[in-house]
Amino acid sequence: MRAGKLRHRVTLQEPIKAQNDVGEEEIVWRDVKEVPAEVLEMRGREYLTAREAHSELTTTIKIRHRTDVTVEWRVTHGSRAYNVDHVVDLRGRRRELELLCSEVR
Repeated sequence: MRAGKLRHRVTLQEPIKAQNDVGEEEIVWRDVKEVPAEVLEMRGREYLTAREAHSELTTTIKIRHRTDVTVEWRVTHGSRAYNVDHVVDLRGRRRELELLCSEVR
């Protein structure tokens, strides 16, 4: 993976279960690591569900290989947050990961 393509900084986050003030369990996001990445916004779509308009943005984020990233994690880039939908080890060589993500709305 060429370092020149990794011109963005993204933060990898993992979910942590915590209790809120009322004692209910909720998910909070803990920053794991800020890493260099290539962020490619692939496509967007709009659709109707139950008479409400929704939009979805699919984004590919490429980072150096890590063994701990799962589909339960999310990635933040600037003010945007992305759910990790798929984690792909490109070419199976453990050099880079491709994270197929959808934007959190």
